[in-house]
This record gives sequence, C-alpha cells and structure tokens, in this order.
Amino acid sequence: MKTKLYRIERISESWERRIVAGGFVQHREIYQDGSRGPWQFYVSSFDSTPAGQYGTCEVATINGLTTVPIDPDNHIKVNRRWHSRRHWDH
Repeated sequence: MKTKLYRIERISESWERRIVAGGFVQHREIYQDGSRGPWQFYVSSFDSTPAGQYGTCEVATINGLTTVPIDPDNHIKVNRRWHSRRHWDH
C-alpha cells in the first residue's frame, strides 16, 4: 500500500497538525524526549445513541465539522477507513 505524504505544520512547541484527504484535521503530541504520539482526529461531539451501539460523531475538518459513523467499539470511520480509539481524541 502506498503511503500518502501530507504537509506537517508545527502549531506549538509540543503539537503538530496535518490536513489529510477530505480536509480532515489530525494532530499529534511531541513529547519532551522528541518522540511523537499517534496522529489523531479530533471528535467534537457525539449523537445521542447509547454507548455500545452504532451512531455518529462530529470530526474536525478545515471547514468546520463533518458527521462520521462510530461503531460499538468506538472506531470512527473517516475516508472509508475505520480508526480505533487510539487515533482520535475528544
């Protein structure tokens, strides 16, 4: 599988951000030792679906927020791919 390269912007001493396909915004932390955390999407809010069921949530994009599905195991679907809880922040 070919990996796409996106422009990485340093937004503070300890954070980086990038804009990926579809205009979705991802961020990651830069630790004091110079290592970096995982790229994460920012989830702004969730619908009123009870936990443990399929629902939707709002994910940050360069143009605001976009509604995406979330599954019972807290995976969000962005750009036709499911991302585990490790790859999003709220």
